[in-house]
Amino acid sequence: MFYLSDSYYLLEGKRWSRSRSYRGPWETVPRAKLPPLLLQHDLATIRALRNREFREYFEKGERYRGRHFRPEFRPERKTKGKRPD
Repeated sequence: MFYLSDSYYLLEGKRWSRSRSYRGPWETVPRAKLPPLLLQHDLATIRALRNREFREYFEKGERYRGRHFRPEFRPERKTKGKRPD
């Protein structure tokens, strides 16, 4: 899952999906409509960059000066007798 341009992007197999929330709902997005920054690197490179950044965050702790992202908190919806989606 990637957060970019105020949306979340998810790659499952060869299919990309987009949502405004990390909880969904997800809509399929054609590759041509993805943000160019998302396609700038292949998936293996993105994972390597992510892992390198996480290592730095983990090792530096409070001294880490990279970007932090915390999703907006939204309490779970109450359902009356219905199964949640």
